[in-house]
Amino acid sequence: MAVRVFGDPEPFIQRKAATGRLVIPTLIVSAVSVAMSLQAAAVYIALGPAVSEIINAVILLGGYYFLEGFLLWLGFSFALYVLALAAGGRPLFGHITRIVGWGMAPFVGTGLVWTAGRYYALQDATPPKLAINSRIEHETNGLAEFMSHAAGEPAFVAAMVVGGLFLVVSGYLWTLGLTKAGELSKARAAVVSAIPLLVFFGWRFFNSAV
Repeated sequence: MAVRVFGDPEPFIQRKAATGRLVIPTLIVSAVSVAMSLQAAAVYIALGPAVSEIINAVILLGGYYFLEGFLLWLGFSFALYVLALAAGGRPLFGHITRIVGWGMAPFVGTGLVWTAGRYYALQDATPPKLAINSRIEHETNGLAEFMSHAAGEPAFVAAMVVGGLFLVVSGYLWTLGLTKAGELSKARAAVVSAIPLLVFFGWRFFNSAV
């Protein structure tokens, strides 16, 4: 299957958009969620013994990252559907949903690279000093402050950029699918695909505490 997806992706993804089921896209998005949630594991390890002071916030962070894959699937599907309509296409939401799910496979690479970058950027950061059993808002604020130390760190910036390259592959796959499922030219499909990806990347790049 991987050979068909990456060897000759256009007919494969267009066929799956029209006739495929949601089983494989759901598994792909689940893998994305696991890869993204590893960032919380990286933060856990980087905190060292201090993690006991903000363990509840770290657990919440892991839950957020795990849900992120599914939230992105829904958000990207809706965004591409609306943008395809605005671009003059005639998309079907079910087709768009399958395209987005299949095309999110490269997000696994994004999550893994961002995990490595976040760990290396935070391994020498000073953990927050909180009392054990602090209120959850104090824990989340302390965790956000700790994670913000990644901002501007070369390892983190490099990882964000490299991880962003995987998003380009997703955009390419979405473009191929949208040309048929959305009845758009490749140029318009490329623009439609790029907009939500750029918004997502910009948000993550400039918010190191997320």
